[in-house]
Amino acid sequence: MGKDAGCLQPLGGATLRSPKGWGGAKHMGADNHRTDEGHAAYLRLAAREHFPEWTARLRLGAPDPGGSDAESSLALMERAFAEGWVIPRPPATRSGRTVVVVGGGMVGLAAAAALNQAGHYVRVYESSSRLGGLLSVGAGLARVEQWVVDRRVRLLEAEGVEIVTGAKIGETLGFDEIREVSDALILTVGKRRPRRLRVPGVDTEGVFEADRLLRRRDHDLDARGQRVLILGDGEGADTVRRRAEEGGARAVSVFPLLGRGIQAALDRRPEGAWPLLHSDGGGSPQPVVVVAIEADDAGSVRSVRLVKVGLEEERGWPVVVPQPGTAFSVEAERVILAPGFVGPDTRLIERQLGVELDVDGNIAADRRFGTSVPGVFYAGHANPGASELLWDLSQGLEVAAEVDVRVRGGSSEA
Repeated sequence: MGKDAGCLQPLGGATLRSPKGWGGAKHMGADNHRTDEGHAAYLRLAAREHFPEWTARLRLGAPDPGGSDAESSLALMERAFAEGWVIPRPPATRSGRTVVVVGGGMVGLAAAAALNQAGHYVRVYESSSRLGGLLSVGAGLARVEQWVVDRRVRLLEAEGVEIVTGAKIGETLGFDEIREVSDALILTVGKRRPRRLRVPGVDTEGVFEADRLLRRRDHDLDARGQRVLILGDGEGADTVRRRAEEGGARAVSVFPLLGRGIQAALDRRPEGAWPLLHSDGGGSPQPVVVVAIEADDAGSVRSVRLVKVGLEEERGWPVVVPQPGTAFSVEAERVILAPGFVGPDTRLIERQLGVELDVDGNIAADRRFGTSVPGVFYAGHANPGASELLWDLSQGLEVAAEVDVRVRGGSSEA
């Protein structure tokens, strides 16, 4: 599935793959499937929803699950795959236009699927070896198993979508090079620029980044008998907390980020995203900051040193002021950093394409996903969560509709 990143080749001569292996004669020649009520229900569902086997799983894993509708959709789709009803359906004709999508998460794959069905040649570049992004990593309790993602990706490939994995766009292949040979470029890079905890001891053994833990193929977190301290909050922190408890942790404490608006202002300070404000872990709004991660004699994490702080303002910037005599330590054998992300890594994109950025350092895009560079579009800056992943699907379809109009020479402004 997918091909290794290499030289950029024209898309116009792409040959559609054969449907062999996706039901074949069983589907094409079996009259009972055509009349079967289940088959008819599948066709209605497939016409109504993109990736229904994904969305059903996400709804079931969300805090407010879709209930019987999601369960019936999931059961129907699994039966459809088992019975051979799901086969590649490439477009009857091609427009001759090419669209390149950078990013193989929910937004990018949704956009690619829709644009391919519209008849355009589509290539997807993904930096990872796997497709799906946060879909298979999990957000809260919601996750789409990697084999489920891969099954749909194989179907997209059979329908003519070209997928390149392990692609380091901006390095081995420039964003500007892609733009020159495509009719449109869609950036769906997401939030990959993390906040950083810049304190002594952050590299101590036993300190882990939540994002890296969540992206491991092994989703278990062995914390047997350990005290786990999570610095941060959100869906990622919730997932790590649950896995730590399932992994036998003796105790799990969470110090959530405090004051999103204040934290965003601190992120924009010239010296970078420090300090990170947390509540004191006891449900109080008292802000605290980490000043050091302390190690034992063996070099492993022993505790985290924090101090209570006040907030002041200096020349329009928030200033964090430590309160004397308020420092304290929280014992922990494992520390998980979950400070979240401040936006996409835009350095190479800005340098090679010349796109304008907004005040937060994200790619600036209008309400129709257009950037300051003609033919370059940006989508997919939602926070990762179950409901947001479903929203990402909608956004992927919306940007695809906009790009379809543009590359055909029309304008949605009319």
